[in-house]
Amino acid sequence: GDDLWVATAQSVYRNGRKTPLVEEEIVSLNRIGDDLYVGTLSSVSRYSLTSHTMEDVIRGIHVATCVHKASDNRKIWIGTAEKLILWDMEAKAKVHEVSIPIVKCISQGEEGNTMVGSDAGLWMVQSDGTVSTMQHDALTHFSIAGDAVWSIFPGKDGNIWIGTNSGISLIRSNNISKHYFLPSITGHRDGNQLYCIY
Repeated sequence: GDDLWVATAQSVYRNGRKTPLVEEEIVSLNRIGDDLYVGTLSSVSRYSLTSHTMEDVIRGIHVATCVHKASDNRKIWIGTAEKLILWDMEAKAKVHEVSIPIVKCISQGEEGNTMVGSDAGLWMVQSDGTVSTMQHDALTHFSIAGDAVWSIFPGKDGNIWIGTNSGISLIRSNNISKHYFLPSITGHRDGNQLYCIY
């Protein structure tokens, strides 16, 4: 079976055993294929699960919050506290960059489009580089429940589920938005803060 990888602030554990992978404070951990990406306060490194080697991907960034595979499999999206970076793994170079405050999550949409959750709403980066945003607006139905987007889940049916600081939003393939607040889903008054949808 698969190994269990756990990241804490100072260490990465594999099946309960501490590994010597990273010396910096760890912020994010993501497995893409046979590689494990470790984000720190200033870098992203890649650990090969097949060759058991570690290499720097990028240094000099401010808080690597998340890493996600791009649609062409040669590039990765790197979310930071200040921006979203498209990184070419073969060329080892930055391809594209968008200023986005505090990237929290990244998800690949249809036709190579990328959806980004941040403290400033939902951002959509089209395959041609065009960027648009969606934020909470109480005056319109086509809005999201809150501006801090913690989780994005694109369903196979074309619907997009968005977890925010104020509940869950559903954007249907026909562009109709609907909001669900956590008490209506859980039956408890635990608040509306949502961290993850699968």
